[in-house]
Amino acid sequence: MDAKGSKARNKGVVACERVREEQHRYHEQDPQMQRVLEENYDYMVKHLDPVMSQAIEKVLLYQPDQAADFLAQYFRGTLEVKNYHYVEFQRQQYYDRKVRHLLALAMNSAVKDRPDDVRLYFADFFDARTKFY
Repeated sequence: MDAKGSKARNKGVVACERVREEQHRYHEQDPQMQRVLEENYDYMVKHLDPVMSQAIEKVLLYQPDQAADFLAQYFRGTLEVKNYHYVEFQRQQYYDRKVRHLLALAMNSAVKDRPDDVRLYFADFFDARTKFY
């Protein structure tokens, strides 16, 4: 019985060592992960938010049936609001159904790619998705 207790204690010691190693490895990477997070946040605040907030206001105001095409034309500066069929949903419902996923894809892609010209990037991005959204 004493041998079994000794083995159990040894397993506990090994498990504690593994936990300590994992914690140490995590804490070594933590500053780097925090730096990357801050860089992404700064990029979004400085480059994406000013452009995207105006686009979101416009798309929620008009609620076009083809949100991706509407946004592509908006970012190109060639938007003709008369050319679209509009739906009548409550704003939150429209956002959830038509806009949320599309904007999440666009923002994630822009943060990943870090384009120089955000408006052109978004215009091309939304243009490529006009058949799906």
